[in-house]
Amino acid sequence: MISNGALCVSTRFSIGQESSSSNSRVVVDGGSLTVTNGSTARLDIKRGTNVLNAGLIDARVLLLTNALGRFEFNGGTLVTRGPW
Repeated sequence: MISNGALCVSTRFSIGQESSSSNSRVVVDGGSLTVTNGSTARLDIKRGTNVLNAGLIDARVLLLTNALGRFEFNGGTLVTRGPW
């Protein structure tokens, strides 16, 4: 959980990377998740859920390439910039 004004910064961020992952969950609720590294930065949701309730997710690329990946947008701000 990223909340209460907390900040998480990463060059690549994956949720449920391993094939054995089944209940991975990241919740942004009043904090910020920033994925930045020039053209290779990406937020990759494979097997699990990313929940945005309030706050900011800022990622160059958002990938949802697996049927087991979910993105719940309940509020806040989502910023993406497109393919690399």
